[in-house]
Amino acid sequence: MLILIFPEQSKKIKLTAQSIDGRLNEMLSLVQDLRDKLEKESNKLEKEKQDRERDVKSLSTQLDKERADRKEDVEALRRVSPYVHVRSLSS
Repeated sequence: MLILIFPEQSKKIKLTAQSIDGRLNEMLSLVQDLRDKLEKESNKLEKEKQDRERDVKSLSTQLDKERADRKEDVEALRRVSPYVHVRSLSS
């Protein structure tokens, strides 16, 4: 089977191919832009996650320290309270 392409058809085919190539390049560019934005957003979210984890760890450490200080205060009060009670009765 022989297919004849006339010059007018050849121009149309070339224009169609160029149009398809142009649109394909536009779409590829769009996809790359979306990938770049996604990567940027992912990096931003990862940094925020690390910041939150660091803050939680810091707050946890601070809370543990405050609990230890309170425990020491309670123990000190327990040691002192019998003497305070005796002094107030003898006064």
